Amino acid sequence: NVIQYYSFHDSQPGVYSPKELDRMEALLKQAEKALRRGSVEMHRFKRLAEPWPKIFESQRVRLSYERPVYQVHQLLPDEKIAVDGKLSDAVWEKISPIPLFDPRGAQGPLKFPVKIKLAFDKSGIYGLMQTSYKPTCIPQQSLWNNGNFELFFSPGVRRQTLYQIAFDALGQRYSSFQRLLPIPQPVDLEWTPDGFKLENRALSSSWTAEFFLPFAALGAEPPPP
Repeated sequence: NVIQYYSFHDSQPGVYSPKELDRMEALLKQAEKALRRGSVEMHRFKRLAEPWPKIFESQRVRLSYERPVYQVHQLLPDEKIAVDGKLSDAVWEKISPIPLFDPRGAQGPLKFPVKIKLAFDKSGIYGLMQTSYKPTCIPQQSLWNNGNFELFFSPGVRRQTLYQIAFDALGQRYSSFQRLLPIPQPVDLEWTPDGFKLENRALSSSWTAEFFLPFAALGAEPPPP
């Protein structure tokens, strides 16, 4: 797992080259072939080798990964989103969910599937997240130990700044800002997204979160039409 999830950002390459992955995979097969079935050594080998097929898969997918680009719906003048967590706005029905996958290489089904929709207007970004299961939401726990969503924003194409917003189903929040260019600066934990709105609805079998984030909070201008 440490190797499978070694890459912390989708701009980082895989840990191993294709040639090295092929070599390691061949060595594992060679080692297994040399051991006697049912022996202590074989049991030990099976335990140690168990995570490697997924690691090989993860790294190969990682090497072929290309960052996806999705179109986001721009609200028309007569389309409004109230951000009430009740899905009372018909425009959400028009918007297709954004496909999700693990950018670090895993190809299997997501452990915690979620439907995400995004929209924007001249003032900012609207988001809708829906799950078909109840999130973990224990008041005595921090948001990191509860079910949570993390949002990362880096305006522009040069990745000069990075904004992070996280929240759980109880409404606990975290926010931070970091300047990355010309050199990475310390993370600013005092940054708060002015104008950020969030509405949560956690039921017995689902979680709906609706948010609005002004472009101004990110120091960004609205994108062109």
